[in-house]
Amino acid sequence: MLLHILTIHSLDNSAKIWPNAPKKVECPSCSKGNQLYLHDAATHYVCVHCKLFVNVSEKKAEKISSKSQKVDFLWPIGKTGQIRGITYQLTGAVLRKEKGASYTWMEYCLFNPLHGYVYLSEYTGNWILLKETSIYPQVKINNHTIEDAEGNSYQLFLRYQTDCLNAIGEFPYNAVDENVKLIKEYINPPVMYMLKEYPSETIWFKGEHISFKEIKEAFGDSEFAPPKIGKGSIEPQFLGIEYKSFAIYAALTILIMGVFTLLFENSLEPKKVFHQSYYFNCNDSANKVYVGEGFKLDKGINNLELFFHTKLEQNWVEAEITLINDDLDEEYTLTKELYYYSGYDDEGSWTDGTNESSEIFNNIPAGNYHIQVIPYLSPNPMNVSLDLEIYRGVAVRSNFYYLIGLLIILVYLQYLRYMSFERKRWSNSNYSTYDHRSWFERNLGGSDE
Repeated sequence: MLLHILTIHSLDNSAKIWPNAPKKVECPSCSKGNQLYLHDAATHYVCVHCKLFVNVSEKKAEKISSKSQKVDFLWPIGKTGQIRGITYQLTGAVLRKEKGASYTWMEYCLFNPLHGYVYLSEYTGNWILLKETSIYPQVKINNHTIEDAEGNSYQLFLRYQTDCLNAIGEFPYNAVDENVKLIKEYINPPVMYMLKEYPSETIWFKGEHISFKEIKEAFGDSEFAPPKIGKGSIEPQFLGIEYKSFAIYAALTILIMGVFTLLFENSLEPKKVFHQSYYFNCNDSANKVYVGEGFKLDKGINNLELFFHTKLEQNWVEAEITLINDDLDEEYTLTKELYYYSGYDDEGSWTDGTNESSEIFNNIPAGNYHIQVIPYLSPNPMNVSLDLEIYRGVAVRSNFYYLIGLLIILVYLQYLRYMSFERKRWSNSNYSTYDHRSWFERNLGGSDE
C-alpha cells in the first residue's frame, strides 16, 4: 500500500509569525483554551480538551468521525526537527483509511515559514516525504503512465478515496473533509507523483522515500514507532541498482577485463624450458618410470604450459606427469590421456580424439626441476612416442573465465532479487503486471494447498 499525504494550501502570512509564541484561542464547544502555531493560517484545529474538530472562521465544532479510531501519534504537536537541512515544526497529524478498505495510514503536517508545508506519510513503517509541486508531469493517453520534465516515466500504482478517522493539531485546510473526488499515485522508486482531483481543480505532489532513521534523527524516537513491514511503494532496492543496469555494468567489466587480458597476453614472451621425446615400448613392465632431463626456472612465480604431441593411430596412451622441485622436494602431478581413432561408416569418414593437447601448472616457484613420466598403454601391441615441451611465462585465462562465470551468477541473482522485491512492492497495487502466485504455482503449476 502506498503512503498518502495531506493537501497543501496557501501559506498566507504564516512566514511572518513563526517561530513566535503560539496564538491562544478558545474552543467554541468547551470554551477551553488552545494554542495555534500557525496563528491565522490555521483554518481548522482539533481541541485538545473535547477532541472536536473546530472550523475557526465559522466557530463550529464537530465530531471528527462517526468511526473514530484511537491512535497513538508519534510526536507532540509543536515539536521541531531538521529534515535535509531545513527546520520544520509539526503542526498536525491525521489517521486516514481508504474508503471501502480496512487498512489505515498516518499523515504528519510540517511547516517552515520560508519553505512552506511538507508532509510525512507512514504506512506499515514505510515513509514518504511529499510537497506540492507546480511543475506538472505529462499524463499519457492511457492514463496509466506519466512523464516528468526530465523524461522519467512513472507507472500508475493506486486510485482511491479517503476517510479521516482521527486527528490532532491544526491545519491550513479542512483535514477531516478534503472534498477530494479521487487520488492517483504514480511511482518510479524512489520518487512518486500524486494527483488530487477536486471538484474545481487538480493539485500535484511530488514525494521521495525517506527512512525512519532520518526522521528519528530529526524528531527523536517514539515508543509508538511502527515496525517496518513489507516493501514500501517507492522504497529503493538495495544499492539502488536495477538488474538491467547491473547486467550492463557486468558486461562492461567483462569487456574491460578482456581487453586487459589480451594486452597482458601480448606483452608476454613464453620461453621454452624443457623439450624431450619419450618412446614407450609395449613390452616394458607396468608402471615403468621415465625420468627426463633437469631444467631451471628463474626467480619468481611461474605458470608452466605443457604441450603433448603423439602419433597415435587407432590407439590411446595415458601418462602420469610429475614435476619435481629438486630444491624443495615438492611434487606437482597431473594425468593426461590422448587417443586417436578414425574410420568410415555410412556417413563417410570420421575421427575421434587428437594427437595434440596441453595442460597448465599454475604458480610454480623458481628452482631446479626434473620431469618424471609413468605411461599407461593400451593392450594393442604397438610402441608409442610422446613428445613433451614445457614453456614458462604463459598467460592463463582461467581467472578471466572465473570472473565471467561469477558475474553471470551475480547478474542472475540480482535479477531474482529484483523481481522478488518488485513483486512484493506491486502486490499492494491494483495495476500490477507481475505474477503474484507462489513460486510453486508459477514453476510447477500446482497450488500451495
